[in-house]
Amino acid sequence: MGVTLDTPPAESLAALSSALKDMMPTDAAALESMVGGNQAMSELPHEIQNVGLDALASGGGIKEAETVGWRYLPSALPEAAVEVLSDAAGGNHTFSEINRGPYVEATRETLASARSHPQIEKGEYRVTLLRIPALYVMALWFHATDDGDDLVFVIPPMPQELSTGKAGYSIEEFNAVLQEMAEARAKFDDRPEATPDTAGQG
Repeated sequence: MGVTLDTPPAESLAALSSALKDMMPTDAAALESMVGGNQAMSELPHEIQNVGLDALASGGGIKEAETVGWRYLPSALPEAAVEVLSDAAGGNHTFSEINRGPYVEATRETLASARSHPQIEKGEYRVTLLRIPALYVMALWFHATDDGDDLVFVIPPMPQELSTGKAGYSIEEFNAVLQEMAEARAKFDDRPEATPDTAGQG
């Protein structure tokens, strides 16, 4: 029981392999063993899923998320995450980037913390990365593969509307917060632009 990592498609690893020649030599050398086929599962592979503002504001929730590629956390580059994107049908895999931003270490820490959550320990789950670019939110979504309930763990840094101390959101809780955030953002984006006559008034 616990978390089972999905096996990445061969096409994703092939796209990464093809990109090695264009990387910095140190990065290419670190990733070479990963794409050899015998080490990919130790690099914490997980699907990337994106969900847009409209889906959240309309109440569709994160179930509207679409898979856009795969992300890896290579042990040889512990400060980095590697992303390979794909199309909506799961084809046309293309190397995207090696990211060294603040979410990388936080992803590892969030994954480790989530694995010790009582509900995760007792159930059976697969994990994906959920991204909501319009709200600056990234989270690990634990999909129950038995009869349990899904859980979402937000990866810091996060917007103030999401609690940094919360040990896992249910889908209902998470959707409710996101819908409020999305509606507020939509209202902000729909504000009329200031004109020379109105700028500075109020």
